[in-house]
Amino acid sequence: MKIKSHTFERLNRRPLPPGLRHQQGGRMPKTRNHLTPAEAEAKGLLCRKHLKERFRLMPGLNTKPAGSVWQGQGAYDVYNPAECVPWRWMPGRAQVRRQHVAAQAKDLIAAGCIVLDTETTGLGDDAEICEITILDVTGAPILDTLVRPTRPIPVEATAIHKITDAMVASAPSWPEVAEQYAAAVAGRTVVAYNVAFDARLLRQTYQIHGLTAPVLTTACAMLMYAEWHGEYDRSRDRWRWLKLIEAATDCGVAEDGAHRALADARMTLGVLRYLQRRTNGRRPAGPKVATVPQEGRPQKLSATPDHFGKVLPHVLSRTQRHRARHDPDRPVQWLQPAQACPADEPQPLDGQP
Repeated sequence: MKIKSHTFERLNRRPLPPGLRHQQGGRMPKTRNHLTPAEAEAKGLLCRKHLKERFRLMPGLNTKPAGSVWQGQGAYDVYNPAECVPWRWMPGRAQVRRQHVAAQAKDLIAAGCIVLDTETTGLGDDAEICEITILDVTGAPILDTLVRPTRPIPVEATAIHKITDAMVASAPSWPEVAEQYAAAVAGRTVVAYNVAFDARLLRQTYQIHGLTAPVLTTACAMLMYAEWHGEYDRSRDRWRWLKLIEAATDCGVAEDGAHRALADARMTLGVLRYLQRRTNGRRPAGPKVATVPQEGRPQKLSATPDHFGKVLPHVLSRTQRHRARHDPDRPVQWLQPAQACPADEPQPLDGQP
């Protein structure tokens, strides 16, 4: 009987790739001899669980299994405790991701980056800067000024940042500010919240005045915090971007006067400092509140609605967000149906009750 190339070996035998079977002329490899749990125990070989529970040990990076135990449907590896290392807590993927972001923020601050924010006359290709702020890592302003644009500020833009044409009438034009700006960004990494937008508007402003914009070394605080926050947007295949005010609220950074360059730059610096401090990659514990214990059930702890709604909205699953909740202070009211149910007055069917 010819054995098909994709047939798996029975029980003790592990699957052999079809290509390897072909190289071996269709011959099956030697079976792997598994141990029984009693044999492994007699030899002093333990699985990962028992290594941790009994001796607080774990396999090292170079520790090879001393054997395997068959459990009916599969096998698990067992190790010699003498070849293992003391157990230590290993961070998960989410914590490793946050540690990477924290290290990036720490390196930026240690290198003396600058934090930039701008307010503009719009979002399109003809928009230009009407306010700019640059802070150093200590929060001291290097540049903080209004800029007189070449065109009137649209009403839609004024409604957001509250900068009017009267406010910029006596402000310097961009050619007057450009020299101070170029000196501030020279040789330093520029950090901004959505730095791609600020960099584009800076280039457009230079082009409007016929000047050459300096080349920037940039880092985006929005992308960094999106990776830290860890809410994945499957429709866009990336981490979900949060608004600056949302990120600042999550990080405990309070700043009045949002949508002005100085206030937004301070919030961006506060978010960057928050990420720098979280070198362990762990989220701060939110406020906890005990639920009313039910008879025969252990008391559980759950986060408050304010904590979930404002800080960690992604923690709640869809089921939890949409689950109906009964309020004991509101009595249940039965609604009258629009039409009478025919089952209330049953009728015989084909002469049978």
